[in-house]
Amino acid sequence: MKGMRILAGIVLFGSLWGLMECGLGDYLHNQGIWAGAIMTGFVGFGLMAISRKIYGIRGMQLGMGLIAGLLKYIHPVGGCMLCSAIAIAFEGAIFEMIWYSPKLSMDKMSAIMKISMGVISGYVIYSTGYIITQIL
Repeated sequence: MKGMRILAGIVLFGSLWGLMECGLGDYLHNQGIWAGAIMTGFVGFGLMAISRKIYGIRGMQLGMGLIAGLLKYIHPVGGCMLCSAIAIAFEGAIFEMIWYSPKLSMDKMSAIMKISMGVISGYVIYSTGYIITQIL
């Protein structure tokens, strides 16, 4: 039963992230607003952090990134967005690489450490996503 709960969380949070990327991300891009920073910094990173706090399962955010990237790739309105879909999947993988260590438990960290790790994670995830979209 626990495995189904985790799978449901991956699908739920990954779908939310992917649908926000498709809907809100396209809207912000069409309005001339820098959508990448908003979508990665707030939506993607926020959902990954929330799911890590709720479930505490390593590997879950990688699955979320893959689902969100797949939804962005098959997005019917905006055309094929292969570069951004790959970047979204990589953002999930980078989050997982940063937070993979069992020593990085949110319950054991001080407030300043949580803030520092959040800032570092957000910067690295956004930078990697940006670099991936520019390379591809």
